[in-house]
Amino acid sequence: MNFDLSKTELFHFACGKDLPTADLPAVQFGKHDIPNKLEQRWVGVFFDRTLRPTLHIEKRAAKAGTTLYKLAPLLKKLKPEMASQLIKARVIPVLTFGLEIYIKNYVKNREVVPINM
Repeated sequence: MNFDLSKTELFHFACGKDLPTADLPAVQFGKHDIPNKLEQRWVGVFFDRTLRPTLHIEKRAAKAGTTLYKLAPLLKKLKPEMASQLIKARVIPVLTFGLEIYIKNYVKNREVVPINM
């Protein structure tokens, strides 16, 4: 089996509140050092070492804000109904992408209420 070392990443998962961040060791694979990363992106979903949704929500909110900023000149020219429909089609999916992964852990025994659009 051959590994492409340029694509190889190391990611430590941890539990607890007091987590060391910069002191985690790199792993040597032959002559190559694989450094530790503090965050990981996998299929568009962002993970931190504690597997909490904070990092993912921050990244997706920033991306949704950028999308909304790019649509702003067009939204000013549209009727309110059309502007609402455009936001539901372009901004909401960007904002809510990947949240299903985290919702199951945070809404254990509560009834999940869908977003009314």
